[in-house]
Amino acid sequence: MVKGTVLAEMYQRQEFTIISLEEYIERVVSFLEFLDPNIVIQRLVGKGPQDNQLFSNWSTSWWKIKQSIEGVLEERNTWQGKKFTYLNGKACFPAQD
Repeated sequence: MVKGTVLAEMYQRQEFTIISLEEYIERVVSFLEFLDPNIVIQRLVGKGPQDNQLFSNWSTSWWKIKQSIEGVLEERNTWQGKKFTYLNGKACFPAQD
């Protein structure tokens, strides 16, 4: 979370709390399971200069978080799109005229 932003100010006023790293990993795994496997994920963790951050990755290296996510996926024998059946595997777009 970058210093001097609206989000940083809200964080400093304690208007919200940040979930634990463990909860974040759980949510990412669930999200990936339901995500269309054809969608490319660009970023699940952030990187930035530490001197300009109020909060960054639970004070953990981004690659360790990435490895933890991959480890949970492997442990559970799951992957991106494993549960992508809620639309019968098809994207749902309104009919175009």
